[in-house]
Amino acid sequence: MRALTTTQLDALGTTESAAFTTAQINALTSSQIAVLDGLTTAQLGALSTGQLGGLGSAQINDISTTELVAMSTAELRSLNTAALAALDTGALDALSSTQLRALTSSQVAALSDTQLASLASNDFAALSTGQVRALSTAQLDALSASQLQMLTTAQVAALSSSQMRSLGSDFNELTSAQQRALTGTQIAQLTTAQVAGMESSDIAALTTGQIAAIATAAIAGMDAADLQALNTAQVRALLASQIRAIETADLALMDTADIAALTDAQIRALSTTQTAALTNGQVSALTSAQVAAMSTAQAAELT
Repeated sequence: MRALTTTQLDALGTTESAAFTTAQINALTSSQIAVLDGLTTAQLGALSTGQLGGLGSAQINDISTTELVAMSTAELRSLNTAALAALDTGALDALSSTQLRALTSSQVAALSDTQLASLASNDFAALSTGQVRALSTAQLDALSASQLQMLTTAQVAALSSSQMRSLGSDFNELTSAQQRALTGTQIAQLTTAQVAGMESSDIAALTTGQIAAIATAAIAGMDAADLQALNTAQVRALLASQIRAIETADLALMDTADIAALTDAQIRALSTTQTAALTNGQVSALTSAQVAAMSTAQAAELT
């Protein structure tokens, strides 16, 4: 059997291919297997792990769902990416969480948007962080809100900055716990629209380190409700550049307790325009140390 060339095997019809015994099939190389048409269930079931890697996109769906779900993780990992990408959505969805987790990052990256969208939401929680990081921006965009929300905090933290930005408005479908799991690098790469789209309660749930990582442009895009949701520790975590990015109208609506909590460095970071926008109540809340930390130009705006 091994003496037959792929050209010779490719010329065989389905009836002739189906006539091979399982022993004869076992004797073929993966390259020879790849050109055969009409393999029977018994023949497919007899293929070795190495031979399974030779199945093409036109052959993969000849494997019954029963046989597919019975495959070992090693057998699944042997499938080439083109064949796996051609697998019917129903067959892919039939795989267990253990089988899905066994797929290589390359195999996961090869799945179509439609295939990923067909998976049960709880299947996503079974994916490894490496598999999640292998997802393309198009694949992530195809996920539903329920699928995104099934990602574990470890999986969310494993997403690259470009993946996070590619979520667009879907970023706001993440739960508060998922957003709190983001690294400072991920937070820093969020777009202004993504930060603006966050619920005030979600912003209030961020750590001080995450607050300090928000881009200045995104800080400028936050509204008064978002700023008012910050606690004193979060306000004190704002960098000088972030303080200076707060719009004057929003600054004037900040709680007096938060104004009184600003550090000397934060006070000095205020522009004269911001200082002039402080309300009488906010000015009254300033401590003597804060006033002393102001520049002459800033202090002149208080009168």
